[in-house]
Amino acid sequence: MNGALDRTERWNAVVSIVQQTPRTEQRLRKNPLGIYVNGLSWSRELEGNEGAKP
Repeated sequence: MNGALDRTERWNAVVSIVQQTPRTEQRLRKNPLGIYVNGLSWSRELEGNEGAKP
């Protein structure tokens, strides 16, 4: 290998976020914008004939 690229894969992701106003000083310091990831889904894209029947 020696740091050479072995392969390339393509992935898709869907991220759902919510915004909640920080109500405590601690939350304000940790996350001042109040943005949180609510859901995450990812999947690898099929290439060429990977999903084709023989």
